[in-house]
Amino acid sequence: MGDAKEVRLLLQKLGPNEHQKYKNHILPKHPQEVNLDEAVNVLNKMFCGQMSKFLIRHNCLQLTKEDDEGYTTYAGRVNLQAERFKLNVLTSDQIKCLLFISGLNFPVDADLRMKLLSCMEHDDEMTLQTVTAECQRLINLKQDTAMLETKNVVPSNHSVHAIMTVQRRNSTKKL
Repeated sequence: MGDAKEVRLLLQKLGPNEHQKYKNHILPKHPQEVNLDEAVNVLNKMFCGQMSKFLIRHNCLQLTKEDDEGYTTYAGRVNLQAERFKLNVLTSDQIKCLLFISGLNFPVDADLRMKLLSCMEHDDEMTLQTVTAECQRLINLKQDTAMLETKNVVPSNHSVHAIMTVQRRNSTKKL
């Protein structure tokens, strides 16, 4: 079956409102000008919730068989989630990063977890060492920010100068 027929068959499955949204989305192209891969990508972006790589992979690792679910149906769900997981392109470093971030489940780790997830989403080359270095950098920034918010800031040059001036005055009075 050719691309045009497959696209037409796919679009026939849409309701009238969804079909109109699709047509509006691909303008100025017409539906017959779009190949199957492009049509599937557009429909996925329009109607499937955008999930982060982390969430897709995390959900895959959390799969369990339902009580009333047959083994064949469960195997189909596992197969679908594993394909979305993209096991064939995942490196051991990416799995380690996934496991590390998945383990940061205490409320105190929430900000750190969010920033690490953002880094992982944008950098496919992250390693566990990169994640831990970024983790330490973020902790240091948080501590620096907290220090600036408190009144116990390290004395500036002015206060050191004032102390030295007072000490000089006191030493000249003794003479």
